[in-house]
Amino acid sequence: MTPSLGPSHRALAHKSHEVYELSETALPNSNKHLKKSTIEKIDSEYQSLTKNLEYNTLAPMLELISWMREHRQDNYRKAINDFSTSAMAVLEKYQGGSPALIAAAFSEKMEQMGYRTDLVGESHPIAKQFYFPAPGNKTLDFPLTWEEAKNHLDGITHYFLAFQYSDTSDQPRTMAFRKYFTNETPIKRYENIDSFKEDFARQSSRPLQHITDRLEAIKSLLQINFKYFVIENQSREVLRVDILNGTLSVIPGKVEGMVQNIDEKVEFDFANLLEHPDEFVQVFLGGQNRNMKKGALASLLLSQVKSHFHFPSDFSENLCILMKERASFIKGVMVNPAETIYNTWELYKKTDYLHQLARYANSITSKDRGDEPERLYHQGENEFIQGVKSMQKGDEAKVCLHFSKATSSFNECLRACSDIQREPLEIILDSFQYF
Repeated sequence: MTPSLGPSHRALAHKSHEVYELSETALPNSNKHLKKSTIEKIDSEYQSLTKNLEYNTLAPMLELISWMREHRQDNYRKAINDFSTSAMAVLEKYQGGSPALIAAAFSEKMEQMGYRTDLVGESHPIAKQFYFPAPGNKTLDFPLTWEEAKNHLDGITHYFLAFQYSDTSDQPRTMAFRKYFTNETPIKRYENIDSFKEDFARQSSRPLQHITDRLEAIKSLLQINFKYFVIENQSREVLRVDILNGTLSVIPGKVEGMVQNIDEKVEFDFANLLEHPDEFVQVFLGGQNRNMKKGALASLLLSQVKSHFHFPSDFSENLCILMKERASFIKGVMVNPAETIYNTWELYKKTDYLHQLARYANSITSKDRGDEPERLYHQGENEFIQGVKSMQKGDEAKVCLHFSKATSSFNECLRACSDIQREPLEIILDSFQYF
């Protein structure tokens, strides 16, 4: 099978990273002997830029689609290499972005003001973006890290902007602009290089990485993510786009015109709405159940989301293109084994559901009547684990083989549980909950 990304893609990303070194003698003249008023102006510029931004990882993805439409490009593999844009333009267009996009945008701003800054990557020990995709919460004994994604980013989990300068007394100073959408102060000042190094040595599990290509950092994040988020007011996720499952999740009560007084996300099979626009679906809107055409529901969702977040005019069309062409995007843009994950995802979900059914049934089956269910369950679980490991290696044929064997064992386990308990499976599984 053709890999999702060839070595050239990975090499391109890695060439833009190097260990970040601070030096008192390497400052350009523009960064030397800066007055207090100048630093205050820089501080004010950053605060003004980031004041009302939402956390939005979807923006660069949609901008890639917009760029492809403008340049009449339909080859995702070529597009991710050729894609060029201004981080500031994307940030202003969507009124939000990721920490990487914000850091890159302010770097552009500082460049326009005549100063040199450094885009820096740090590595925090717990990195959810490197978790290998799974349908539910997994506690099995197999690796949960997406190694290709972690290697692609050199282990970087957060991006920020560093500004090295000297004051009017020629003393070296450093500022770190870190918009992480937490309660943490977004601007940190360091009196000397050593205090900067000590602070980040405590936070980062690896040496800081200097990102020499701002746009490449933004592209790299598109190559490892299936899910994209908008988080409102730095508090909770309001919108999620999942290109692996083809879903759009939104908190209806947060979006005017949709279901009111609901504070939990509702997940829509958005790809299905687009694929079958003339089919009818029942939805709860305006306080009552209504039958709507799937295409009309998709249009309503897009319209309300666009209005609520003040997204640009091409938002709806770009998101629809992304959902309809997500298979091509995953194959052409994302790192291995994204294509294998996508191709076997539905099988993975079905096998995982059956796995949890068998686990539950086995756990409540009387053990003094025989250990056949236990044996069959562990037999299936071993095959299931091997299937996931094969998925991590990108071996689609072995994924299908192991999941098929696991399915057979889990079904036999369920039948054995029913025989031993002398009850139909419907009764045995009455209290089962899938997580």
